[in-house]
Amino acid sequence: MNKIDKIKVLANAKINLSLKILGKLPNGYHLLHTVMQSVSLGDKLEIKLNNNNIINITCDNADIPTGEKNIAYKAAKVFFKEISSFKNIDNIGVDIFINKNIPEQAGMAGGSADAAGVLFGLNKIFDDFFDKQKLCSMGASLGADVAFCVKGGCQICTGRGEIMQAINGLDKISNCYIVVTKPKVNVSTPFAYGEYDKLPIKKDYDEQAFVNSLKNGENIASLMFNAFEEVIAGKQEYNSIFKAKEILLENGALGAIMTGSGSAVFGIFESKQKAEKAKSELENQQDFIKTQIVLPCENSCSVIE
Repeated sequence: MNKIDKIKVLANAKINLSLKILGKLPNGYHLLHTVMQSVSLGDKLEIKLNNNNIINITCDNADIPTGEKNIAYKAAKVFFKEISSFKNIDNIGVDIFINKNIPEQAGMAGGSADAAGVLFGLNKIFDDFFDKQKLCSMGASLGADVAFCVKGGCQICTGRGEIMQAINGLDKISNCYIVVTKPKVNVSTPFAYGEYDKLPIKKDYDEQAFVNSLKNGENIASLMFNAFEEVIAGKQEYNSIFKAKEILLENGALGAIMTGSGSAVFGIFESKQKAEKAKSELENQQDFIKTQIVLPCENSCSVIE
């Protein structure tokens, strides 16, 4: 065993400050331009090596798969495969317990955050054997959001989302409060992409203008955009998503949009008082499962006690 054989990790969620779909590749993947930001809402992972050569996942949420379908399982498998080229890890496996705080099917990268947390945690156990770029590469093999969740902060993400360019956005929005709410309704990511491809006319959006405003420290809240909102607009079953936006804006949000392919919605507030009032209004409604106030943060993964 290593000098340490266990670790606890906080794996943070993300929000999309902007999301534009640029096109579709022949292999079915979509090209994106999105600005992602890590936020202070995360799953807690307990990671402990074992001598059984088994990857064992447990979770406090019964709805989360705990076998090979769990992306955290896949992350551990990828990590062990990579490090076995350099170290003798015969009979080494890992027990991973996931304490879920990030809502499911929210567009906040809950599963991807867990995968990133496993890569980060195992790398810490193995004395930071791989650099962050290598961990991002491992993450990208599992999913574009995993690569972001390894890197964290504020990033312009292009390609499928795995090509990242850091943007010093935190300085620009660090004094804000972000209210995130998860409606009861879910939006399937494959459905969202499929329906977007069918749209006869797609709303234009100047993604570079948004980036420039963020870099210049201007108020970006009113410029936020999510192409997937076009997909669900006018569909009655998704009314609660737009209801959330309406409540956030009515209670003083500078801007409010859905994150990722949904269904979570967030609003940016300049005062804690306004954020708390909006949170209270949303909690009084029956359409929403979980509403929280979060902050933007620099890191996606960190060691916790």
